[in-house]
Amino acid sequence: MANLEHLSILRQGVETWNQWREINPHLIPDLYDADLRNYPLQGANLSRVVLGKTSLSLAHLQGANLFQADLYEADLFRANLQSVNLQQAYLCRANLYRANLSHSQLQQARLGRSDLTKANLSQANLAHTSFTEANLSQANCQDSDFSYAFLKSTRVYGTNFDNADLTGTCLQDWHTDSLTQLDSVICKYFYRSYNIWDNKFLQRYPASEHEFLAPGELINCLNPKSITLDLIFSEAICFKSLLTSLESLSQDHHAVKPQALEQQKDGSLLVRISLAETADLNSIKQAFWTEYNRLHQSSKLRSNRTDSAPNLSALLNRLANP
Repeated sequence: MANLEHLSILRQGVETWNQWREINPHLIPDLYDADLRNYPLQGANLSRVVLGKTSLSLAHLQGANLFQADLYEADLFRANLQSVNLQQAYLCRANLYRANLSHSQLQQARLGRSDLTKANLSQANLAHTSFTEANLSQANCQDSDFSYAFLKSTRVYGTNFDNADLTGTCLQDWHTDSLTQLDSVICKYFYRSYNIWDNKFLQRYPASEHEFLAPGELINCLNPKSITLDLIFSEAICFKSLLTSLESLSQDHHAVKPQALEQQKDGSLLVRISLAETADLNSIKQAFWTEYNRLHQSSKLRSNRTDSAPNLSALLNRLANP
C-alpha cells in the first residue's frame, strides 16, 4: 500500500509535491498500488518514486521526471507520457497499451514483458533499453532511436519502424509479420544473440566490424527467402545421427530448418530441410552426409542395433517447431 503521508502531499498538487521533493532530496516516496487514474501530474518530479502496481491509466504525465522510477506492473493504459524522462526506469510487466510516449527519454529503461500494443513511441530515445518478451505490436515507432536496444523475443506484429534507428540492436527470436514496416529502417549492423553470463551481445551481422548493411537490407536478413534440400535415406535411419547432423548444420548455417519427413513409394525416407536462398546446396549436402556417415559408423561400433524410436520423437518435435 502507498504511504498515506506521501499520497496526501501529492494530492495537494504538483507544485506542492515538487517543493517537498526539493526539501527531501534523499527520501524515496512510496506510492505503491495508489489510484492515480486520470490524475494531472504534468511536470511532476517522480524520480526514484515507488509506483509499482499503481493505477495511472489516462494520467497526464507530460514532461514529468520518472528517472529510475519503479513502475513494475503499473497500469499506464492510454497515459500521456509525452516528453517524459523515463531513463533507467523499471517498467517490467507494465501496461502501456495505447500510451503516448512520443519524444520521451527511455535510455537504459527495462520494459521486459510490458504491453506496448498500439503505443506511440515516435521520436522517442530508446537507446540501450531492454524489451525482452515485450509486446510492441502495432506500435508507432517512427523516427525513434533503438540503437543498442535489447529486443529478444519481442513481438512487433504490424509495428511501424519507418526511419527508426536499429543499429547495434539485439534481434534474437524477433517476432515479425508481413505488416511489420522495416523498409526504411536505419540499421548499420545488428546482433543475433545475447550472452547472459557476460552481459554481451553476440554474433554481429555483418560479422566484420568494417562491413555494414545497405539501406533496406535488414528486412532481407530477418526474412530471408528460402530453398529446399531433399535428403534421401535408402537404408534404415540412425535418428540420433540425423538430428545431431542437422543441429551441426544449423550452427554453421543459421537458416537451416527441417521441413518434412516422408516415406517414398520405393520404401526410402525423405527428409526435407529449408535453407537460405543464397546457400550453396552442394557444399551443405556434402557436409551433411560427411557428418551423418561419421556419426552413424561411430554408432554402429557402440551398438549392433539402430537407434531409432527415442530420437524419432526429437526429430518430429523439431519438425513441428521449426
